[in-house]
Amino acid sequence: MGKTVLAVLVLASGLAAGELAEKWSKRLESADANYQQAIQKADNVRFYAVQKATQERVKVLKTALADATKAGDFDAATEIKSRLAAAETAGVRPRPKNVVKFGGHEYALIEDKSTWHVAKRACEEMGGHLATLATNQESDAVLSLCKGSAIEYWIGATDEAAEGQWRWTDGSPVKIQIHQDNAQGIQHYLLFHTALQNWDDGDGGARHSFICEWDN
Repeated sequence: MGKTVLAVLVLASGLAAGELAEKWSKRLESADANYQQAIQKADNVRFYAVQKATQERVKVLKTALADATKAGDFDAATEIKSRLAAAETAGVRPRPKNVVKFGGHEYALIEDKSTWHVAKRACEEMGGHLATLATNQESDAVLSLCKGSAIEYWIGATDEAAEGQWRWTDGSPVKIQIHQDNAQGIQHYLLFHTALQNWDDGDGGARHSFICEWDN
């Protein structure tokens, strides 16, 4: 009898320890997720600040080039022109050559694996943006590029600001059909899900390929 009671107590203790471990594990996972989100937001702030500063620098250099040319100071104009060329290409990534055209837009499947926020910046550095699918026709066209693939791709939609209220990166509402479950409360970014063969929510800290779009 004593051994039975002891066994029950040990089992109960084990369950309690397991529950405690799960409790702490969730807290640690939450802390890690919050940390990653804070880093991503800080990276975004820096990225856009650099973009704005670059635009201002280019504007000043263009004005200086025009003034130097007008004044006939061709040595200065040559130097300013060289600096302007460097400023305009700073931080710019070349656009992929293999693109698919549909409805006045161009799309490219980028197989580099990145978090959602890094993928977003990468598309912007190439002069485009993560794919934003305004209509079901556009959604079907881009889905057709992904279907049959074993690769999951980020696109440019998130409900990070308000759960369930999906918006494209340009601020417009998402009207296409998507699947969402927000597993573990951390899935706030849209991707092509290989098992579903459709758009699904995912964890923005995970690394996936992504789809860039250019509006022509």
